[in-house]
Amino acid sequence: ENIKTAVVLEADSIMQEQMALLADCDPETSGLLLDYENGRSGQMESVLFYIEREADGVVTTERKMWLYNKKKGEVTDTDNLFSAPAYRYVAKLVNDAAEAEDAKLTGVKEEFSTFLFTEEGVRFYYENNGVEETITVPYVELHTYMAVTVNGTVVADTIRDLDPDAKMVALTFDDGPHYINTPRLLKILEENDARATFFLLGDRSVSTQANKDTVGMIAASGNEIASHTYSHKQLTTISKDKIIEEISKARETLFELTGEYPTYVRPPYGSYNDTVKKYCFTPLITWNLDSEDWKSRDTATIVAHVMDEMKDRRIVLMHDIHTCTIDAAEQLIPLLKAEGYEIVTLTEMFYYKGVELENGGVYHNGY
Repeated sequence: ENIKTAVVLEADSIMQEQMALLADCDPETSGLLLDYENGRSGQMESVLFYIEREADGVVTTERKMWLYNKKKGEVTDTDNLFSAPAYRYVAKLVNDAAEAEDAKLTGVKEEFSTFLFTEEGVRFYYENNGVEETITVPYVELHTYMAVTVNGTVVADTIRDLDPDAKMVALTFDDGPHYINTPRLLKILEENDARATFFLLGDRSVSTQANKDTVGMIAASGNEIASHTYSHKQLTTISKDKIIEEISKARETLFELTGEYPTYVRPPYGSYNDTVKKYCFTPLITWNLDSEDWKSRDTATIVAHVMDEMKDRRIVLMHDIHTCTIDAAEQLIPLLKAEGYEIVTLTEMFYYKGVELENGGVYHNGY
């Protein structure tokens, strides 16, 4: 009922605005037609209003978008829903599918004047050689570029208020979740006002109810969930179909557990190629400081190595399946904070350091 009321109020506002434009026109040769098309996905309700106005015999048409976030109970700003790379991405899809002689889109926002949320994805309207056309892009391909996800999460709400000039480090943990180690690590992070990014394996995430619960704990804690594929296969050594399966199965598994698509993909062993980049539908994240916890399995060695190699905007590779790593994190986090570092999620670091991410891009640090 709240949504219906909001739609009626929006339609009434449009009607009043348009009637004001017709106030001084000849009623015999003027008129107004207001129609709409609606769609929905997850927690987002979408309406595209069609406005046809005849003023003194001259007919003009336009559209107006309206988007409602049921999770937040508020109207979403459609002007700033997509980042600039979104329009470049959609334009590339159109251009790749177009015939050679067709006009090419440049990927600017103005080329995609309106859109509508549907069950299949976002339907973008654009003009090609004077003819209006549409393209529907699945949400998973746009997740990176949306300020509000289809399940109503406002990305800005996950970013803490931090000093953008502060030194930052992103601690990232692979191969989890671990039903004992990961909850302990979450407690350490919380006690130190720190956050991290967890690159989870799909199969391990659903292997036991305890691990499923642990994934939920990560999601609820304000830390970040990302994908480490489904079963840790080295993607560059398997077929295209198997690559797609590893990435998509992990993505859907984590979506089912959390209601959100994973933010990034980290390919096992940091190994990737063009096929991996094409089908991940997220930025690919590697690292530029390996804690070597997998190698030493010794807490003191891990702490000494990380502190010796630490610099601003490092992405640190760690593994929360090892107890020695959790012991090391318990020492490292206060030491890093004492040296002026903010321990942040990848999204926080990229946001504050002005790194613009694109699907298929590979990122090793916060520069």
